[in-house]
Amino acid sequence: VREYFLDIVRAIGAVPSTLQMRFTVSADAEAWAESILRSHFLAEKKVLIGIHPGASGEYKIWPPENFASVLEGLRRDESVEVILFQGSGDDEIVHQISGRMNPPPLIVDTSMSLERLAALMKRCHLCIVADAGPRHVAASVGTQTLALFRRTHAAAWRIYSEEEGNFILESSKSCPHCPAEKCRDKTPAGEIFGAYCLREISVEDVLLRVQEILKKVR
Repeated sequence: VREYFLDIVRAIGAVPSTLQMRFTVSADAEAWAESILRSHFLAEKKVLIGIHPGASGEYKIWPPENFASVLEGLRRDESVEVILFQGSGDDEIVHQISGRMNPPPLIVDTSMSLERLAALMKRCHLCIVADAGPRHVAASVGTQTLALFRRTHAAAWRIYSEEEGNFILESSKSCPHCPAEKCRDKTPAGEIFGAYCLREISVEDVLLRVQEILKKVR
């Protein structure tokens, strides 16, 4: 996908100087992020993990019960602090996640400012995200990402390397509800979130991958 758009730029005679995407965060946004962390007593020595569950399509969103279980699993580690991001249109998924937790997680609403989202993601050691825009925001400020993808979709969007700290997790299991070559984004009857193949990613899969990634920052 990245090369497709770069070819458009090349077609008009421009020469890309780098393949890296960078988001420059203003001093005001940096100060806001610092105030959020300080007001919630998030010690600098802690490992800070951000979770942004939202996406443009509900079929792209991992089920809320899974997110809640991952949050609970991460909170059992005293060296880890977790932020749950709430973007535009994320009210329902965030409500369902927090409603399954006691005590509820720290929720930060960044729906009104992309720059504030970028500033707070920049302070995280890792962001767990969907196949959605916040993945690119986190990557653009140099934060490691773990993106949860539906089967077959990662091929087109594997635009960042693991060497850069950007990881993709997808199910390797075949899905009886879609043809082998393409996910049709089908969600189980009666469910709001998560295509069948996205649901094949387990809580244990995510926690294990997070543990492997964080070994490099501890």
